[in-house]
Amino acid sequence: MTIKLTLFAALFAICGVATAQITPAPAATPPAATLVLDNEIHDFGKIIEGTQAKHVFTFTNTGKEPIVIQNAQASCGCTVPSFSKEPVMPGQTGTITAVFDSNNKEGNFAKTITVSSNAAVVYLTIKGFVVKKQEKPKSPIVIGD
Repeated sequence: MTIKLTLFAALFAICGVATAQITPAPAATPPAATLVLDNEIHDFGKIIEGTQAKHVFTFTNTGKEPIVIQNAQASCGCTVPSFSKEPVMPGQTGTITAVFDSNNKEGNFAKTITVSSNAAVVYLTIKGFVVKKQEKPKSPIVIGD
């Protein structure tokens, strides 16, 4: 009798599992505002020390709601970011500008700009190589007699 009862319980459990409805997980809704950058990295190549190197990053709002940039923060004080202050409407473009001050910055550099918006947090990079500025002699040089 216990074997029959065990078999009946097992059969009932299998049938219950087989007929259970599987509910698919709801599809993830895309963000209302979507920021798509033309590029995330800009290489200035070689620049002469003292140059104010400037690059404008461009982005497009491919979402359905306006993009509002709340903040843009550089990884150091030698780089100053600025950005579109007005909301960027769907289908429109906006800009984030980075200006790097190369004074006393000989050699390789790579700086990050963290951009926070209602669409996402994105990381932009500017990089390059600062060449030492050639200084002029302080007095005339006389060669020979």
